[in-house]
Amino acid sequence: MHSDFGPPLYGIPYVGVSGTQALTTVTWTAYGDESDAGAPGRPAGYPIPNEARTQANYIEGAVPGGGNSGDRHLIIIDRDRWLPFETFATRWNGRWEAGSGATFDLSANGRRTETSSTPPFTA
Repeated sequence: MHSDFGPPLYGIPYVGVSGTQALTTVTWTAYGDESDAGAPGRPAGYPIPNEARTQANYIEGAVPGGGNSGDRHLIIIDRDRWLPFETFATRWNGRWEAGSGATFDLSANGRRTETSSTPPFTA
């Protein structure tokens, strides 16, 4: 494992949000059948802060709203529920779009099922 978190130019930024952060629907542009609509047991959506639309360093590549090139990972940690969210090829285009997305439950030891949008999290 190689952690690659940190400030641009080479790291992937991440943002912590509270459990009250509003959930936003993400439109999948490439791997929707392999993406999670939201966290298990929670309503659909990802807790993307509004600032990610207009401020740099929320999305990999340091372009506000993600831009149009590069991997553009967006990593969000719901620190109250221990839920990380990750999207790839993320961009604001009047709505949030991403190539794919995944959520993980850090309070469980289960793995996400490969190619499934319904991960079987078990303790």
